Amino acid sequence: MKKSNKFSPEVCERAVRIAQGNANLAYWCRLLPVPVLAIAGMDAARAADAADAAPCGAAAIGAVTTATDPATGIDQLQEAIADGRNRPAFPVPPQPQPQLP
Repeated sequence: MKKSNKFSPEVCERAVRIAQGNANLAYWCRLLPVPVLAIAGMDAARAADAADAAPCGAAAIGAVTTATDPATGIDQLQEAIADGRNRPAFPVPPQPQPQLP
């Protein structure tokens, strides 16, 4: 009987498609000694929300590449991130929230 591996490629592949949320982002930003990026679906509003969880930045490829004017899109993202960093810090949970079923 094959032992189940909770970190198998199949499980990890599913995990990266599940939104982690700002609580988990804040948790990992506080815990890890390496830079953490907010990724996936970042537009100006989501980047601002993510910024108060203290990532080192946000990967907003779609927001820039699909913008009518990419330079304006970048400016809006930078303003949103600055606004988010000026908000009160997102509360860091004692443990990450489980994301797999």
